Amino acid sequence: MRKIGSLADRLLGVMVPKGRAEAASCWYEQCGGRHSRYCCYYPDSNVVICDACLYRP
Repeated sequence: MRKIGSLADRLLGVMVPKGRAEAASCWYEQCGGRHSRYCCYYPDSNVVICDACLYRP
């Protein structure tokens, strides 16, 4: 699970300017059964960005 989080952080850092990525609050969110998605909330723009809902063993 930790590897997935760090990969998501690296991808987010590439897609979003560094200042916003560092200011983000990120978490795993359940989206059904044993599925979850990684979401980041940006307080400066009130935007939540989530990845796909994936099976997490």
